Amino acid sequence: MSYIATWVDPFLKDLFQRGRTEGSSEGRSYLPPADILDTSEAWEIVLDMPGVNQKGVSLELSEGVLSVTGTSDPVAQAGTTPVRTERVTGTFRRRFGLDGARVDAAGVKASIKDGVLRIRVPKAGPSKTHRIDVREEQ
Repeated sequence: MSYIATWVDPFLKDLFQRGRTEGSSEGRSYLPPADILDTSEAWEIVLDMPGVNQKGVSLELSEGVLSVTGTSDPVAQAGTTPVRTERVTGTFRRRFGLDGARVDAAGVKASIKDGVLRIRVPKAGPSKTHRIDVREEQ
């Protein structure tokens, strides 16, 4: 095996198997994948977190940093024994740095449906464009 392969192989293995483990992953910490979209009016953050409901997630905006924390519980039911567990369970925490001066903290909204958390962070201040219609006086 070449020198480069010994350095790159573990990195690639981690990259492509992130969130997947052999055996139990219960009790581990993980990072749910996220997309961040920028519109003229708001930032929209979308996170995949299968098995997490409203009670399993918490959001906090402080000093321009949005923190998302929560817990994903195992799906095994009483009387069953997991044979293979690939879904990640445990705690998670993601932090997203936002331009604090341009965030309307009071207007932040979040919803979760089918394991997808959607967060809308409105922009405030000069970056927001307001169109003013000109009416003709009679």
